Amino acid sequence: MNWHEIFEYKDGELFWKVRTSNRVNVGDVAGSHDPLGYVRVNYKNIMYQAHRIIWEMHNDDIDDGLQIDHIDLNPSNNRIENLRTCTHQQNNWNKNSKGFCIKNGKYVSRITISGKEIYLGRFDCMLDARAAYLSARKKYFGEFA
Repeated sequence: MNWHEIFEYKDGELFWKVRTSNRVNVGDVAGSHDPLGYVRVNYKNIMYQAHRIIWEMHNDDIDDGLQIDHIDLNPSNNRIENLRTCTHQQNNWNKNSKGFCIKNGKYVSRITISGKEIYLGRFDCMLDARAAYLSARKKYFGEFA
């Protein structure tokens, strides 16, 4: 679909270029936030995710099996520089997690890779446990860490 005929993109938001109903005027911000914070747009009785529209406006169609990831984890931040394509697994890697738990007065750090838990160590200091987790995230997940 040629989204450029329907929307104008500016600073992470979509604006209507066409009047689609009595409630929509040209120039209005398109879409509304769903309960998870994602912006969804109703066009011809089909709900679209704004971040997918914005990606396609700036790039090309999204390949089958790929998703659009919000780099900063904010589902409302649809600035093109905050979006990237990824696999489902990569999208799951980009989650905010502290990476440790407390057991017997020690900070136990671990990371899960493809469903397998990897033990990273026991630490006296929370910051050391967190550092081990962040180092492992960078090693295993690269740019999605």
